[in-house]
Amino acid sequence: MPYGYDDTNPANELLKMKGFCTKEPLNDKVLTSKDCIKTVMDFYKTTKPIIDYINKAIEYDE
Repeated sequence: MPYGYDDTNPANELLKMKGFCTKEPLNDKVLTSKDCIKTVMDFYKTTKPIIDYINKAIEYDE
């Protein structure tokens, strides 16, 4: 459990999670298209702000 949370917290399984991910539908047609790299980069560009936000939220000074 994260520091400051009791083991009996109803959200204890969620609080133990240490990672996150996003996913997008990528089928064979997308992966073999000439625009594959652009499509994947567009997914990354869309996801980057939320990743930055979550990373900032979990940073702390010891």
